[in-house]
Amino acid sequence: MKEPRLITLAQQGDEQAIATLLNRFLAHKQITVRVRSHPEFLDIAVESAGGCDRETILILCDRALLKLQLSILKIRLSTSEWQVIFKPGDYTGQRPTLTQSKSKAIASTSQDKLGFWQFLNQFPVNSLDAEAYKNLSAGLLLAILLMSFAQTHFIFSYLTTIIHELGHAAAGWLFAYPSIPSFDFMFGGGVTLRSEQASSLIIIIYLAIAWLFYRYRHNPFTIKFCLALTFLYTFCLVTNLHTIFIIFMGHGCELVFAGIFGYRAMSGYGCRYDIERLLYAMLSFFTFLTNLELAWLVIFDPEMRSLYETGKGGLIDSDFVRLARDYFGIGLTAMMVYFALICGLSIIVTWGVYRYRRVWQLGLLRLVSVKDTATKT
Repeated sequence: MKEPRLITLAQQGDEQAIATLLNRFLAHKQITVRVRSHPEFLDIAVESAGGCDRETILILCDRALLKLQLSILKIRLSTSEWQVIFKPGDYTGQRPTLTQSKSKAIASTSQDKLGFWQFLNQFPVNSLDAEAYKNLSAGLLLAILLMSFAQTHFIFSYLTTIIHELGHAAAGWLFAYPSIPSFDFMFGGGVTLRSEQASSLIIIIYLAIAWLFYRYRHNPFTIKFCLALTFLYTFCLVTNLHTIFIIFMGHGCELVFAGIFGYRAMSGYGCRYDIERLLYAMLSFFTFLTNLELAWLVIFDPEMRSLYETGKGGLIDSDFVRLARDYFGIGLTAMMVYFALICGLSIIVTWGVYRYRRVWQLGLLRLVSVKDTATKT
């Protein structure tokens, strides 16, 4: 068989073609291989008649695989005495240079072969250390204790009230509604005072978007991101979605801050003293549990449900009453079930942000670069 045809078959994943080409590359070192495809990696069994050491075999095989430009993410190389799993380029200090279309094909093929979770695990991850487990466990216990006593529950609820109203206000300003968060001393809790939508603010927002397009005009990645963001923002602005967002972002902002607190507890980011991680863990769990408690009580406690449906002084409807009645057309119970699911999902998202932080940090660096760091100039 002609070599170009053999290389094509190898790049398509043909085991025999890969083995034939590798044996040709390695014949001068008296190394022979057998190749077998595995769902998670390419399995290569090696026999060395020339007495090459482990490092030499790894470097030679890695170099040969790079020349073939195979669409594989991992390789398991094994002899009768040892085995190593590695990625192409690990032992030569190089990475395969692939075209954009081929990179997409690799990603698609990898997902098909490995499944979602296995594909996700190809990315660099951070695992929770012993200190993180200790702080999270102690923080959860402290949060439960705070919620167990009416006095401490009441005191710390002011933190969530501030965050709640800040969420309404920030979302209001985002869609050009001048908003001022404040405490509601008559009925407890807080209230956000919101004015009519201001056309001048909309103009300023779109001017800011236009500046972003100009600022990152040499970064196609950021331009595409800004285009998607602009379309989404405009769609929300001209529909009721922006009102739904403003109403939800009271509790939504609580979950965001709970996630930030939880991330700092897990990572220790920005913490100068060890006690800070414990306090962040406590505040994170307190905020998450407070929202879950609200959902539980509205669903299962008739007295609490009646009080929640009454709203503030019988004049201002509660957030989820408005969302359920005016926008989604569902019962309050169903609305609170969905919110409880969102609370649970936010905990998983917080863990995911920590676990894959190196991935999104690199993406963020690429996003804020004046020129796309992934584009060769």
